[in-house]
Order: sequence, then C-alpha cells, then structure tokens
Amino acid sequence: MYKKINFIGSNSDKKNILITASQLETREYTYGYIIPLIELLKEDYNIYVLLESNSKTPDNYNLSNVYLFDKKVFGALKEKMRRKKEDPDSENYNNEMIRNHLKEFFSNEPEFHNIIVVDNHNLMMPYNMYTKHPVLREYWNDFFDIFTDDEEIKKEVENLNEKWFRNIAKPFSPLTFRYYYKNILVNTCHILHDMHGCKVDIIIIDPSAAIPYFDLHNIKYKHWYYTDDFRGPREYHRFPFPELQHLVYEKKFKPIVTKNLLTGNTKTLNHFFSGSLLNAKGTRKHIWEQFFKNYRYDKTEFYFKVSLIYGLSEEEYKAIQDEVYNHPSFAGDFMDNVVYTNKLKSAKTAFIARSVSVEEALTYRHIQYLDLDVLPLFDSEYDSTYTWIPKKFQDKLTVSNHEELMEKVDFYCNNETERIKLIDEMKEYYKINEWPKNWKQMTKETAFYQELCI
Repeated sequence: MYKKINFIGSNSDKKNILITASQLETREYTYGYIIPLIELLKEDYNIYVLLESNSKTPDNYNLSNVYLFDKKVFGALKEKMRRKKEDPDSENYNNEMIRNHLKEFFSNEPEFHNIIVVDNHNLMMPYNMYTKHPVLREYWNDFFDIFTDDEEIKKEVENLNEKWFRNIAKPFSPLTFRYYYKNILVNTCHILHDMHGCKVDIIIIDPSAAIPYFDLHNIKYKHWYYTDDFRGPREYHRFPFPELQHLVYEKKFKPIVTKNLLTGNTKTLNHFFSGSLLNAKGTRKHIWEQFFKNYRYDKTEFYFKVSLIYGLSEEEYKAIQDEVYNHPSFAGDFMDNVVYTNKLKSAKTAFIARSVSVEEALTYRHIQYLDLDVLPLFDSEYDSTYTWIPKKFQDKLTVSNHEELMEKVDFYCNNETERIKLIDEMKEYYKINEWPKNWKQMTKETAFYQELCI
C-alpha cells in the first residue's frame, strides 16, 4: 500500500513515531507546522512520515523515512473489491481486504510507539445529512458533536455512531475516489494500534474531524486542539499548533510569506475580512445579513467565498450573490497566502466570525492577526464561553451586528494609542514575541510532548 522513500533507518535507542502528513504541500498554509514539529521530535525520537500522493514532497521538505501511498498497488487491490449490488456484505469484505494488506505490509516495518495524525481533512465525513432526526439533521456531518442533556438525543447519537463508524468503509468507501485514502488512513492507525498498542494523537482543527470511530474500537487516542475544551462530548486538550504555524514555521522554516511582506507604514486599510458565506451548517449562514450587508465604512475590504446554501432556490442564491458582489467593500474571492497576508498586514482591524460548526469552534486567526499588528474584532457567537479569548479582551472587542462593528472599527482606527495598547496586551498574554525565540523549549513543556510514547 505504501512505498518507502528516503529511508535512513532508525536509532535503536530511540522510540519510533509515525506522523500522518497527507497532502502537506497543497495544505501548507494549515499543516506547515509539522515541519518544525518534526525537527524537534527528531531530537528525542525516530520519525517516520506517512504521505498521500506527491512524490516530490519528501525532497521539497527534506523528509526522511517516508511512506508514500502507492496508487498502483491500491489500484490492483481495488480491482478485487466487491460492489454492493453483487455482494450485500461488500463493505465488510472490502474493508477486511484493506486491513489484511496493511497488516502484511507493516509486519515487516518498525514497531511504532506513537502515531500523530495531522491531516484533519482525511477524518472529516462527507458534507451530508446523516439522519432525519429534526435536531441532529441540522448538524450535518457534526452530529456527534452536539452539546445536549437530552437523553433521547444522546441515545440517537449513539445509534448513529454505531451505524456510521462501526465499519469505516461506510462513511469512507474505498471504492470512492474522494474517500478511499480516508479509509486507508483510519485503518492504518487502527492496525498499528492493534499491532503495537501505540497511542494515536489527533490534532483537531475542526470538530467534524473528531469522529467517534476510535472510541467505538477502543483505540487509545487523545484529541489536541487550540485550547482545552471539555464542553459536550469534547475532550480536547491544548496544543500550540497555531503558534507553531504562524510564529515559527512561516517565520523561520519557509518564510515565503514573511519575506514578501510589505515594509514601512502599511496600515492603509481600516478593516478587513476574508471568509466563506452562506454555509449550510449552524448560524454562520446569517453573518452576511448580521454584519456585512449594511456595513459601510471607508477603506474596508471584504473577500468572500459565496457557497450555495442548502434550502435556497437558485433565484434566492443569485439575489444574495448579487448583493455580495455589488457591496462597496467587496474586493474579491480568496487569494493566495502571500497576497492574503499582505492584505491582512495592511489593516488596522480585522473580523473573526463564528465557525461553520453548529456548536462553537475556534480558529487560529487571532494569533496571526496579532503578529501582524492587526486588532481582532470578534463575532459575539465566537468563543462566547471564553475558552480561548478571555472576557477582559472580549468585552472590548466583541460585536453582535453591523452597527457595533462599524463603531468598533471607527473607535480603534481613530484611537491608535488604544489600538496598539490592546494589541500589546494580547501579544503578551498569548506570548506572540516569545514563540519565535523559544519555540523548542515551549513546545517540549506542553502536555502533548511530555505524553508522547507513554
């Protein structure tokens, strides 16, 4: 299933860790932090890396001991798989075929003591509705992340978890182009856990990646997140990947972004936002009406990705799309990382909207904003329980409608001393200036690092 690239073996005095990096090169803006993490881990462990496709990635990132997914081997295996119309039990048959192949492959490989799963997108279920339950259907592929004390709903979640995650081939069919590697990744973690008893550490960027498969199969695992979050069914623990991404990787390891930043007095925008609109899940679908539609303030630029919301007719969608594109502050669609970062750096303030998830979730953005001397303004439905943004900051920076947003923009853009003072206070709280200098020691002091291979 995998071919080995740049293998140099291992030091027998060190334990072995496998990192699943998947499409590192195409998602560097999110997963680049694993490069400094690998460098640090090499001081204490033998590191192996699991990649999905690009054969150039190991050399481009100077990676050794790489297992690269072999599409030809998988293609030959796929030809032997069965479809449901010829075998009602095809899901079990196909999944067992993959598991047996992985067992055979890894029986000749080193013993792994820990797996670190970085590639969140390969754990997310397809963006569909999975139940007709009147409450849970609105959660789409996050139905297992509901915060509730309702015993009937909890029981229904248990039933759905059993239905969809007892066999990973059900949500991630190995016969489907978009999902076959998701199946293989999960099965790889499961097989290695069964073979070696190794813990699986999963770094969560989006709660939809916290699939209950690992619980159902009694796999030893732990979720790591922006900060501690134990609301509802979550058991997420703090790991500083936002700091490693923006304050370490982008500054020290591949500073293609930071070396191309504009210099001098670059604060030419009063306000900036870049993000998606009209998402089907949760209340983020309302942010256009709530914050942007009637917003008017000079030197503001909005960059929107307009998604077709579930339940809207084409005419309704086109009407909203026209409103967005004709808004005086609309400046375009998403842009590449260098252009985006320069635009962000040019702003005095920038907005952080609620997550796409139904239940509240977080983002790395304020870490990046503060590093670029941009003051974050928060949606009132973002981190309303103060899990990561303390109340003392939210009281000064949270807004609930377009009028409040314009008032905050006006105040801080016309009171530079207050804007900089608040940025400096937040920088000190989040140790923005310490991370680039002391990132190795600060990372080794985390619970994540100290619990590896235990």
